Amino acid sequence: MRLDNTTRRSVTVGVIFALSTVASQEPRGIAAPAESAAPPSAAARDGSHDFGFIYVKWRMPNHRLKKRLANSHEWADFITCDEGSPRPGGIGDIDSWKASYWKDSVGVTVRTYDPDIRGTRYF
Repeated sequence: MRLDNTTRRSVTVGVIFALSTVASQEPRGIAAPAESAAPPSAAARDGSHDFGFIYVKWRMPNHRLKKRLANSHEWADFITCDEGSPRPGGIGDIDSWKASYWKDSVGVTVRTYDPDIRGTRYF
């Protein structure tokens, strides 16, 4: 099934909205590590800026097999572009990935920083 650009954009926006809604909810049924129950000390490291390096545009060369699972040894070279940006208030970041090999294909990673566990959640 082939989707037009408007439909593809609508689906992408819907997925991002759904992920951001899920990210804002409290996790259920997940046990926190025992050490996270204690209040963080003044010397505890703040990991909210762990992905600050991605807040630029990246251009990366890639390779993939031309025929997968066919004992192929021919590779196709293509370029991918990644661009990341922080979310307001230090709640996390988002980055988008686009490959020249697959037309109109976009990948998105949403990361939120959870100060309670001093860690990052991925969506």
